[in-house]
Amino acid sequence: MGQHVLTQKENALRAILRTGEPEWVPIVDDCMEILFPSPLQEYSPFGQGGKDWFGCLWEWDEASFSHAPDVRKPPLIEDILEWRDILKIPDIDAIDWKAAAREDMTNMDRENKLVRLFCTLGPFERASILMGMEGAFIAMMEEPEEYKALIDALTDYKIHLLELILEAYQPDEVFFHDDLGAANGPLISPEMYREFIKPAHKRIAEVIRRHGAIYTHHSCGNMQAFIPDLIENGAQMLNPLQPLNNWQEIIDQYGDKVSFNVGAEFHANVPSTEKEQLIADTHQVIDTFAPGGNLLFQCYISNMECMGNREIINEEARKYGADYSVFSARKNS
Repeated sequence: MGQHVLTQKENALRAILRTGEPEWVPIVDDCMEILFPSPLQEYSPFGQGGKDWFGCLWEWDEASFSHAPDVRKPPLIEDILEWRDILKIPDIDAIDWKAAAREDMTNMDRENKLVRLFCTLGPFERASILMGMEGAFIAMMEEPEEYKALIDALTDYKIHLLELILEAYQPDEVFFHDDLGAANGPLISPEMYREFIKPAHKRIAEVIRRHGAIYTHHSCGNMQAFIPDLIENGAQMLNPLQPLNNWQEIIDQYGDKVSFNVGAEFHANVPSTEKEQLIADTHQVIDTFAPGGNLLFQCYISNMECMGNREIINEEARKYGADYSVFSARKNS
């Protein structure tokens, strides 16, 4: 293996944009600065339960170090026909985004790393939180025009928010969250997605791409059915592609059209997992996706008891993926 000449940023861009062969398998924890703009109140305050800036209630889960909707109380909107009277869009124009950006990005290494902007709670997720998942599904079926109108209003808000943040922060990538999958299949049918949600995602993607940022779409669960639509919308990378999806089928069908931000996940979040299993999972991800030259490796830890697994996995990924030519040769053999 020769001496690397690319920076972490340059190497990652080759994989994400599919513009050339990476020198090594890029790893998110090495090549990215993670950005959560400080003025955002899409959840209750970090580490606490309470209300977000829409008035939705959240719980704080210490075990996963994350928020979850507080389902012990009724949702904010119980009747879709009343959403216009209840929904209050946050006054995001009152925020000094440029001042926040100067503060938030003080110590970020933009020369050598990519800045990943987390953009959570897309229109589908936000509507489900405002109404509760069951209420949102019922609204789709019983009052489809009102549900569409709510999605349009939430999309207008999200686009305006993105415009302000993209102008102030100028991130390299937008990591856009809107979960579409459950463990055993899509949350909605592809036909329903195209009717209700796809136009919103397409509008959001256009804003991201117009500002010169990479559009990565994050959806947990089995979301394989939506991949053609996400690519058509303009997604350049998919995350996390959990093993609930058929990896080889996805690579065969879409590997020349999109990049993959995938990582060891399932066993990594089980406290009793042996090191050998973590190493095997890391090898499996890299062996499966790296030959295409479009893998951005990531370790996902959602159980705080397992944070030690993160460094084991990342260190193995650094060693195993240190010479990309090994995987390139496999593809060409």
